[in-house]
Amino acid sequence: MTQNNQYIEAVNAHFDGLCNIMLSYMESIEQGYSERWIPITVIKDELGLKRECYPKHSKTQGAKGWFFASLARALEDDGRIEYRIEDRRSYCRRYIA
Repeated sequence: MTQNNQYIEAVNAHFDGLCNIMLSYMESIEQGYSERWIPITVIKDELGLKRECYPKHSKTQGAKGWFFASLARALEDDGRIEYRIEDRRSYCRRYIA
């Protein structure tokens, strides 16, 4: 294994850990929502997943939902969450087979 692979594996392990934390949080609150569909804004706000994504000197500034979106996409690709849009609002829930 090269040294670069070690770093890649470490980053992926941390990313997977963050996905698991978000999924665990969703499980802890889902019963409070109709059919377990949790508004994405709740997850982003409660877990502090709005982050700056541009360099400080960029004209575009402001916390965005890119970090949440990355985690959610990974969970969706793994078949661990479902996603829907209703009336221009986004929701997700844990996938239960």
